[in-house]
Amino acid sequence: MIETNEKIEMLDVVALTERVTAMDFNTGEQVTLNRGLVGAVVECYDDGESFEVEFVDGDGQTVAMIPVKKTSLLKLSYAPTLV
Repeated sequence: MIETNEKIEMLDVVALTERVTAMDFNTGEQVTLNRGLVGAVVECYDDGESFEVEFVDGDGQTVAMIPVKKTSLLKLSYAPTLV
């Protein structure tokens, strides 16, 4: 089950939970961002329910920077949470 009530903040690492179509940041061509693609939150919108997320390629070059609803994101973590 995906936890959607977890707070997402600026510079959080997130993954897409669904496939999204976007414009390539460099070429303007249409690209598909697949489910599971990892990106970084670069802007948090006032409603707290949508975010600007930057996706990069293996060389660190921006592929797309798009607004994404919270329901389409999974916040990633690198350490366990204490219970």
